[in-house]
Amino acid sequence: MQINFTIEEKIQLIKKFNSLKTLKQKFKFWEENFDLNYISFLFWSNRYNYFSRSFEESEFVFWLKDFAIKPEKDQIKNYNLFIAEQSKIHKNESNVNFDIYNHDDLIQKFRDRIENVVNKEIYIENQIRNIEQKVFKQESQRENNNTDSRPRYFLEGYQGQYFNNNEPDLESRLLDYLHLYSLNNGNELAKFQKHLVKELNKLKSKDKKQDSGKKFTIKQQFIALHYLGALDKIQDKENEDENDNTASKQAAFLHLLTGSSFQNLRGALSSINKILDFKSSKRSLFERKDLEVVYKAFTDLGSKNLLKQIEEDLKGQEK
Repeated sequence: MQINFTIEEKIQLIKKFNSLKTLKQKFKFWEENFDLNYISFLFWSNRYNYFSRSFEESEFVFWLKDFAIKPEKDQIKNYNLFIAEQSKIHKNESNVNFDIYNHDDLIQKFRDRIENVVNKEIYIENQIRNIEQKVFKQESQRENNNTDSRPRYFLEGYQGQYFNNNEPDLESRLLDYLHLYSLNNGNELAKFQKHLVKELNKLKSKDKKQDSGKKFTIKQQFIALHYLGALDKIQDKENEDENDNTASKQAAFLHLLTGSSFQNLRGALSSINKILDFKSSKRSLFERKDLEVVYKAFTDLGSKNLLKQIEEDLKGQEK
């Protein structure tokens, strides 16, 4: 990092620089004359880096401050946008020690990772908590450090986007290099969080829809338990005690198993033989429909052996 210009040469460079009209020309001037991108100068000259820069860097900043780009009022937005864009490109060159967020990149990484996640809702909730912790950290820093305005800009960008869908105001004010990035970071992180919330709501809505879908009636539950062989085990006719309230105990157990009403289960048990009398020629179409519903459920499950048994019973109901 050397300055090899004489005073006379510097004066001529200043005149040349001041004659330039567009921002593009001025940014290009830095690269052509100093072999340096303007972002590095902004990083070195930033007040937050004042005490961390070397003597050589401080001397360099002092010499180059005459070439600081000062946009006109109608150039402020373009200047802020250009600085934000170039900062991403030259971040590593400037040894910038902070994250630069982009919601599109964050969303793509999220999509790549969640594909292999089993508990997707838990994963998304964890991602949201991570963002909330970052926001909380910024709030704490704003409260405890009056000399650092970066948390304030971060929260401005975050809250404006998260609560009001507002993009950062880059037109009405010339932003400090790091204030600009704090503002954009808050905004981008809020966009990512809103995306996560939408994805989480989709999963919960899907789960809710599945939970609220069609369910077996009590008759259909008995039919399914019959084909699974569970109903015989629950009834255990060989050990049935006629003097005991066996049906009530069975109904109580089935209530725990199915969630259906105890009274309805108790009543169905009293007519269990009719419910399961599939081969009787007197079976009504309504009971046949119950059997067809269970058949469809076992088809979805892929239980071939059970399907064969039900097919035989369905034939028995054909008139």
